[in-house]
Amino acid sequence: MCNFNAIKSQPNAIEVQINTSKLQADVTKVQVNTSKLLLNTIKVRVDITQLQANATKVQADATKMQVDATKVQGKWANICPPK
Repeated sequence: MCNFNAIKSQPNAIEVQINTSKLQADVTKVQVNTSKLLLNTIKVRVDITQLQANATKVQADATKMQVDATKVQGKWANICPPK
């Protein structure tokens, strides 16, 4: 005797396998996107660190400029003393 219920259930099993494969592909895509996000986060952290380093350099340059301005003021004070 032929089991028609078993034959009818096979297409459903194939659909479940296809849907499972699609889900696995989607999970893989999510993992790839998560990896990209992590890489971008690391890049942002590196960029922020570089910005902080550049800000420190700018502060150092500003301090040097203030020191130089003080020296210039001192020289002008010697050239043109206040009356």
